[in-house]
Amino acid sequence: MTIFNAPDPREIIWDNAIVYRGLIDFRKFVATVLLISGLAVWAPVIALITSITDIDNYKSYLPAWIIPSPGTPFYNFIKGYVPVLVLEVLMTYVPVFLAFIATRIIRIKTESETDHFVLFWNSVYRTWNIFIVIVSGSLFAILNAIVEDPQLLFNLITQGIFYSSQFFFDNVIFATGTGLFYEFCQLPTVISFFFKKKLMHEASSQRELDKLEETSRFDWGDCLPEFLFIFMVAQLYCTIVPILLGVCAAFFFLAYKVFLHQALYIYSPHYESGGSFMYYMSNASFLMMHVSNFTFFGMFALKDAGLQASSYLAITFIATFLVKKAINTKFVVPSLRIALTYARTIDEKNKAQEALWKKNELKTKRRALRENSDNFSIIENFWGYDTITKSSMCMYQQPHLNKQNWETEPKPHRSK
Repeated sequence: MTIFNAPDPREIIWDNAIVYRGLIDFRKFVATVLLISGLAVWAPVIALITSITDIDNYKSYLPAWIIPSPGTPFYNFIKGYVPVLVLEVLMTYVPVFLAFIATRIIRIKTESETDHFVLFWNSVYRTWNIFIVIVSGSLFAILNAIVEDPQLLFNLITQGIFYSSQFFFDNVIFATGTGLFYEFCQLPTVISFFFKKKLMHEASSQRELDKLEETSRFDWGDCLPEFLFIFMVAQLYCTIVPILLGVCAAFFFLAYKVFLHQALYIYSPHYESGGSFMYYMSNASFLMMHVSNFTFFGMFALKDAGLQASSYLAITFIATFLVKKAINTKFVVPSLRIALTYARTIDEKNKAQEALWKKNELKTKRRALRENSDNFSIIENFWGYDTITKSSMCMYQQPHLNKQNWETEPKPHRSK
């Protein structure tokens, strides 16, 4: 028998609660195989986007007066902004597709597990985008180098990192400006509120209008991979294009301001994950540091500086490994165990609440005997049904079975 910690009752997906765990594991395995296979299909898609959005490829097909002159602001806008815009619009649908796979096909039972699934695969596809953009200009040469000359393969990938710096520079600028502004203004929510509250007020039901007032939550599987993507770009190019560090620092500075505002005034947590996402973020961050170290190692290798390359890689790899080991020892391992003092506090609170329930039940029983009534509602109150269903004692029942959530009266008529 395998035993797991009980999840937060607010994150349970009740439609999937009765699905057999073995079936979920099998479907997750099949989905993993298909998503890994999808990386091979994803590469031509990204290469096609970077190709069709490159304005230089249309010079032989369109009149010269349509193509802006190189160096002009309009040319730079199309050359740098349009490919990034198309790619980011495409990436916005990836978390939606992954969430559909997790909840409707695999039938995962909790929202936190769904967020972990979306977070991991969204990060994989965003990281794959970096590799595709780097090698897209010399894809056939790289395929030939895999078979004929591994040393040439290493040189081509390292050169591709140099040549792709402008694309990632534009990508970070887009995320800093357009991406954060879009998150801050909450444009889809504002438009939906305006149409239903102002233009379609009479056609919308009261329940639809009340739903507009409900707060949404952070979509961790969408926002965290973008942070990891920007962090990886900063790590990858910090030794090659130092100006990218300033743009990435500006992104994280503004992102801190924007998401702090959203956390205080816009979003509210629907469940408590216990900081489980931080383990993945820590591992991914150290992995990116190793990638950055190998990139700088490649720079030395291209300059035929074998001694400097070997010594640098050895020192940085050992230093990164020791820091990660210290973090695991001091933070990761202790955080996986709940403190006994906190567990005792929870038990004492539950014991005090249980004593209060018994006291209320005794009062209800005396009142029922005094009135000598056979009313079913009094018997329900005697057993404390309505009180217990609102407490932590019965928090793992389906919300539809809680009488406090039942609507037994119609909504009032709206006069305006």
